[in-house]
Amino acid sequence: MPERNYHIEPNQIGIHNNLTALVQKHQVQPFQKPPNQLQQTIFNRLSRLVDQQGRPLILDCGCGAAMSTVRLAQRYPHHLIIGMDKSLHRLMRHAQFKRYQQYALAHWDNIILVQANLVDQMLLMTQANWQFDQQYHLYPNPWPKSKHLARRWHGHAIFPTLMALSKVTEIRSNWLLYLQEWQYAAQLLGYQTQAIEAYQSNTPLTHFETKYLAAGEPIYRLRSWLPISHF
Repeated sequence: MPERNYHIEPNQIGIHNNLTALVQKHQVQPFQKPPNQLQQTIFNRLSRLVDQQGRPLILDCGCGAAMSTVRLAQRYPHHLIIGMDKSLHRLMRHAQFKRYQQYALAHWDNIILVQANLVDQMLLMTQANWQFDQQYHLYPNPWPKSKHLARRWHGHAIFPTLMALSKVTEIRSNWLLYLQEWQYAAQLLGYQTQAIEAYQSNTPLTHFETKYLAAGEPIYRLRSWLPISHF
């Protein structure tokens, strides 16, 4: 069987010309679309569980089948790891979620898995003054077509809210330009970032990471954090 090619072929070269204007617009006009009642109900249930646990928080955004959530929970046993994905189908691939889930939410050990709209939940978390020690965006949909810039996390209106939710944010992707744009957008908002680095691991966090490593596909990682003045 021929090796699968995971390389992304975008139709843009370099950081998108409209990214600066888009980020600055979203900084001045933050995302404020009210979540619907379903998302509010999910957040209320999530909030009660978080209050009961009383642990520091880590957010795993777009967790898919939750391989990353479980491995983060093993790595940070004193934290409560919240894995969130919009797809019930992907979450149901995890046996524990399938076993415990009620009304789009499952909890066991130091893990909470939630089927929810990430944008709405981030807004609700911000309104409730939540603060995560870390958040992870592991291989988000890159939306490589130039016309879809606003669908990338760093081009979305929620981006300033997203960045303010956690002390440290880590992004991994096999598309270097995605991380370069994220880094540029984060710096526009005043965040500090490390240099983007090529990444290798013997314990991959996600199914995507497993496939990319096996295929020899380059993986890149970026970490950013709040300026000291925010603490």
